[in-house]
Amino acid sequence: MTRIWYLVATGAAILTLGACGGSDAAGPAPGGGNTAIVVGNNFFTPTARTVASGTAVNWAWASGSVLHNVTFDDGPASSTQSSGTYSRTFSAAGTFPYHCTVHGTSMAGTIVVP
Repeated sequence: MTRIWYLVATGAAILTLGACGGSDAAGPAPGGGNTAIVVGNNFFTPTARTVASGTAVNWAWASGSVLHNVTFDDGPASSTQSSGTYSRTFSAAGTFPYHCTVHGTSMAGTIVVP
């Protein structure tokens, strides 16, 4: 029953966050709008995003019980948490790899600002 609840909760979080707008790795978010990434049980989804300069990317925890963080190779990081959100605005062009320090490179992603 717990597994079913987790799948339903994760699916609902993805659908809810998808309504926030944004883009996938195929192209920039229009007008520098917000983009959402789900922090799940040992995964980020999607793992790669391309966003326009000035875009705030938002990570939202969906697992509710497992600790994760969003730690960028260039320094900024969220707190290690089991729920909540984290946001970072990307003002300069570049490739910004990130990972969860709890789970290492097996739980990683990249933000690209063209």
